[in-house]
Amino acid sequence: MKLIADGNKYFHVLARGVIIDKDYILVAKAKNANNTFLPGGHLEFNANLKKSLAREIMEEMGMDYIIDEYIGCVENQWTENNIVNQEINHIFIVDGINKRIEIKSKENHLEFYWIKIVDMGKENLLPESIRKIVESIYKNNKINYISEII
Repeated sequence: MKLIADGNKYFHVLARGVIIDKDYILVAKAKNANNTFLPGGHLEFNANLKKSLAREIMEEMGMDYIIDEYIGCVENQWTENNIVNQEINHIFIVDGINKRIEIKSKENHLEFYWIKIVDMGKENLLPESIRKIVESIYKNNKINYISEII
């Protein structure tokens, strides 16, 4: 859901999936962008977060998957073209997708690919605070994700 706070401010509510296979993570990238992000997208009115993530993954990748544990949320803010954007990313573990499966984007403006977890900075995975969460999941280190983010 993208709400317009006023003419030059937007607020986004998103559901995102962490999809890990060994030491790789699946990322999305808008064509011609300089950053990557986790698969997923905007919450739709009258849909819960899990259903929104399921819908986004199906629309974007046409994949079978299991939306698993809710990890927490990450807040992010940036300015682009004099428009202030603020987003709340709700993060889930997603299972059932691995590197052996060819992933083709069903949306022309997006591409999906696997990166090494150690290369998240090099691939500019945003928001940056998601990188700590991914590293923790990868290391199977159960932390209080929400308190780590705040």
